[in-house]
This record gives sequence, C-alpha cells and structure tokens, in this order.
Amino acid sequence: MLKFIGFGLVNLLVLACFASAQSSGEPKVATTVGPRPVEDVILQWEKLYGWNIAYEDPRFEYADDLEDVTVKVRKDLKPGEPIDPNKRIIAARERPLSVTYFKPTGVDDAAAELEASQRLVDAFAKIAGNTFMVSRSDGRVHIVPDQIRDESGHLQHNEPMMNTLISVPPQPRTGGELLSAICDALSSGTGHSVGVGTIPANAMVQFRTEAGYENRTAQEVLEDFLNKMPNGTHYTWALLFQKDYALNIHMVPQLSTSAPPPVAIRQPRTRPKGSVRTIPPPPKAQ
Repeated sequence: MLKFIGFGLVNLLVLACFASAQSSGEPKVATTVGPRPVEDVILQWEKLYGWNIAYEDPRFEYADDLEDVTVKVRKDLKPGEPIDPNKRIIAARERPLSVTYFKPTGVDDAAAELEASQRLVDAFAKIAGNTFMVSRSDGRVHIVPDQIRDESGHLQHNEPMMNTLISVPPQPRTGGELLSAICDALSSGTGHSVGVGTIPANAMVQFRTEAGYENRTAQEVLEDFLNKMPNGTHYTWALLFQKDYALNIHMVPQLSTSAPPPVAIRQPRTRPKGSVRTIPPPPKAQ
C-alpha cells in the first residue's frame, strides 16, 4: 500500500513538472536501437546533461521479448557445426526507441530530468508492452521494472530487485568489499545470483567504511554507501540481467554550472595617425 501511495505521489510530481518543462525547454528527440534501449537513452542524457538516473533491467520471459544472440556473441563457434544447447545465449530482443522530451534549461533542472524519464518509459511501453516505474530519491532518478509479460504474454508485476530488504552486518571493509557484501545479501534475499560488474576499482579500494545495515531496501543501502564516498552523489548504477545479475557502478559526467569565459575578440591593428606604411621596390634585374 505504501508503495502504491509513493508511486502515486511520484506520478503527481511528474505531472506537475510536465507543464514547467514543456513550457520552458526546447523539444529534443533521443533515438536508439538495442536490447536495452531505455538504458541507452539514459547514457545519452548522462553525457548531454549530467543527469543521474539509476536503472534496473527487467527479467524478460515472453518469447517475443527475447532472441537468440549466440551467433552474434560467441567467438568459439565453428562454421557449419551444430550449436551445443548449453552454449546458446538468449538475450533481450533489440528494439528501436525514439522519445521526444524537453531540453533542460540549466544543469540543475530537476523537473526536466524527471519529466523526460517518464516520457522515456512511456515510449518504451508503447513499443514493447512492458512498463517501468519512475521515482526520485535525494539526488537520483530511478527507473525500475513494473509490469513485465510472462511466458504466456500476460503482464505481471515484476517486483524490482532493488526493493528487496537486505541486511549487511557492520565491519571494517573497503568499498569493493562492502559492494560484494551487498550483492551477496541481494542474492540471498531474492534467489537470483547477483555479482559485482564494472566498477571504479581504484575508488572502491581506497574507500574505507565500517557501515552496516539492517532490514533496508537494497536501493537505500547502495545509495547510502555511494553517497558517503568522495564525490559519491555523482555515482550511479545499472543492475543488468543476462541469466544472472551484474551490478555496475560508474560516475556521471559533471557539467560545469559556471558561465563560460568571455571569448576574446581580436581587434585589427591600427597605425598611429599620420604614419605611412612604405613598400620597398622590387629588386632590379641583373
């Protein structure tokens, strides 16, 4: 019930932001083609606007949402030989996605970020039938699965992995060790294998913590952990699914909020008044 109320409040906030962003921002279009088109657009927005949007993959089950990518991915196949069923790789089907949104009026235009995120998941729902939820925490927008088609093609609620309650006992750790402990707790709490994916290894090794957590959602735990790291509010994550889950962490590019320096205009040189520029005569022929 609380989740439903929270989601309703988020929708009201999105609707409230819609008019503001629509009336002030320039309309833009983001397009992509791929197995994770929602994440692709998120990454485009990171580079363009510095938006911090955390993402979680759905677990697709319906045949039309999946495709066999074995030939595309595996490099150990021999031409003409039958493919071992155990070597086949089934992944999300590639889909084209186009979303119209409104460009932010500045680096801190949170309303445009939230409204664009809602437009993104709405555009995906129209082409795929599956849906995502959009919410905001302190400093991040979150896009997580909501309604996903089951094996028979019927939409079913897909509880986000990051909503799982987990506990991590306090003890001295590096950032990487704490991240591994979070993944282990998430695996135990869901029955799905979750491993550490691509992360900023140096930053994780250098960070030391004794933090512990008791019965908090994985999203709250991960967000609290990252925010306590140096420049931690600039980190975001993508929980990606390919048979198993991989939790990937990266830093969002930070765009400058200061005005660019004035461009120096080079003025033409002027000679003192009354001066005469002389041109030497050409040399005489020998």
